Amino acid sequence: MHCTFSGSGLVPRMALDPALDGFLRLVEARGDIDGRFTNLRRIGLGGGGGQFSLVFAAWDNVSNREVAVKVYRPDQLLDTYRVQCFNREAQLLERLGGARGILGWVAPRGEFKERVQTTAGIGFELKFPFFVVELASCDVGALIRDGTWSAEQRLLAFRQMCKSIQRVHREGISHRDIKPSNFLVMGTGDVKLSDFGTARDLNGNEPPVAASYAAPPGDIRYSAPEMVALLHDDDPSIAFRGDLYALGATFFEMWTGTVLGLQLFGPLFAADLAKAMNAVHKRDRRRVYLQFVQSIASGHPLPSISSYGSGVPTSILELIDGLYKSISALDYRSRLCDFERIFLRIDQCVLVLRNEEKVRSWRRNKELFRRKREEKRTRLCKRREMTGHAGGNR
Repeated sequence: MHCTFSGSGLVPRMALDPALDGFLRLVEARGDIDGRFTNLRRIGLGGGGGQFSLVFAAWDNVSNREVAVKVYRPDQLLDTYRVQCFNREAQLLERLGGARGILGWVAPRGEFKERVQTTAGIGFELKFPFFVVELASCDVGALIRDGTWSAEQRLLAFRQMCKSIQRVHREGISHRDIKPSNFLVMGTGDVKLSDFGTARDLNGNEPPVAASYAAPPGDIRYSAPEMVALLHDDDPSIAFRGDLYALGATFFEMWTGTVLGLQLFGPLFAADLAKAMNAVHKRDRRRVYLQFVQSIASGHPLPSISSYGSGVPTSILELIDGLYKSISALDYRSRLCDFERIFLRIDQCVLVLRNEEKVRSWRRNKELFRRKREEKRTRLCKRREMTGHAGGNR
C-alpha cells in the first residue's frame, strides 16, 4: 500500500502550532494509557491534522496489535458542540462495532490527565478524553492524490464505500460528512467508513447534538444543496439523500482528482444560500426551496468526467459518468438513492472492464456491420437511380 495516512491532511512543518505540538508531545511522553495502550506516537506531523482531535498509533497489550487512539484537544473542551460530537462518535462506533465496512471499535471513551506548569510556576491539570479504534494504513483521499489505484480497484473500493453507507442508513444513522478522507483503507485493502462526529441517529434514541444549524454539519465542499439550504433542520431524514450526493461527489473525485463542489459552485454560493434559508422558518424551508431547486440544477450542470482528462478506460467512461451524475443530481428528488441499483451499475462497469477486449471487438464488429449495411444501402440506391435513368432514356 503506497500511501500514508494523513487524516484530514498533513500540517506543513512550518505551520505546526506550538500549542498543538505541545499537546502531541505530552501524549507521546506517556508510558501508557490505562495500562493497556503503549508506545504512543502521533500519526503524521500534526496528529491526523484535526482541529479538535488528535490521532495516535499505539500498541494494544490486550489484542497484541497496533490501534489508533483518538484524543480530544484539552484546549477545545469549552466548545460544547464539538465535545458532544466527539462523544457521539464514540457512542455510534461502539454501537456499530463489528459491522462490516465500519471502522472497528476497540475501547470505549475514557479520560486521562496530565499535569503541566506555566512559565510562572503555576501548575494545573489538562483533561484528555479519548477512545480507541482500528488503525488504518491511509485514507481514500491519499490514494486519490497518489493515483495508485487501477480502474477496477476504484470500482471495487467504491462498492465497499456504498455498502458501508447502506449499512449505517439501515441502522437509522445519517453520516452527514461523507468525503474521501473519511473512508479509511486498512492494511488488508478493505475500505471502511470513519469519523461519525457529525452523524445523526434518527431512531429517536438520542437527542440531536444541535437544535438548529446556521450551516451544514459536514464539509461544505461535499454538502448537497438541500443540506446547505438547511432542510435537514426541519426534516432530519433528508440527510440520507445528502449522504448520497456526497458519495457521488467522492466517486467523481476518485476518477478526476478534483473536488466536485469547487467546480460546481462559486465561493459565495453556499454562504448566500444558507443565509437566505436561515431567514425562512424551518417548516417552510422545503416549500420555498422546491420553488428554485430546478434553477440551481439547470444553472450548475454537472461536469462530465471526460472534461478532466481522467484517463478512465473508454469502455466504461459513459457508464462511470452516468453513475456519478445519477447519484449527485442536484435536485434530491431525482437523485439515485437505491443502493441495489447502484450496485448493479457498479457491477456492470466491472463486468465491462474485465471484458474490455471482448467489448471492443463487439463494438468494432457492430460498427463494421453498420458500415456494410450503409454501403449496401448506398449501392442499392445508386442501382435504382441508374435503372431509373436507363428506363427514362428508352
